[in-house]
Amino acid sequence: MYPSKHLIYGILFGGFLYFLFPQFTLKGFFIFLAATTLIDGDHYLDYIIRKKDLNPKKAVSWFYEHSRKNKELPLERRENVYHCYYSLHGFEILLLTYVLSFLNKIFFFIFIGFAFHLLLDLIYQTTYFKNRCDKISIIRDILKFKKLTFIEDEISK
Repeated sequence: MYPSKHLIYGILFGGFLYFLFPQFTLKGFFIFLAATTLIDGDHYLDYIIRKKDLNPKKAVSWFYEHSRKNKELPLERRENVYHCYYSLHGFEILLLTYVLSFLNKIFFFIFIGFAFHLLLDLIYQTTYFKNRCDKISIIRDILKFKKLTFIEDEISK
């Protein structure tokens, strides 16, 4: 799911939480919203490592182009590729932010934002891939992606 969609859903859900729970302050709303969208920074980090390029405009173009090409692949081929390593997408990060929330409540809003983002990704991915569910565990994805083809290699076939 694109960050713009995460932002829109984040505004809606964060607004709902803000009006429903008095402890969900305006500061909490903005931290939640930032966490909901900025978790996708791991895509940019993967781009930097893979392409050795810091240009964010090129990174965005690269991801949109590969996402478009991935959607054009038949479902059978799409199931055998991966786009990038999602180093912030997994229960390990959720657990870490949850534990840190006991030290500082800012991490609780980050936890909620990350959890909401991952829920949206899970819903999107199960409808887009049908039989595949990534982004649940970082460790699981690393092990699974070793068996898959990187999207650029698949496209060049």
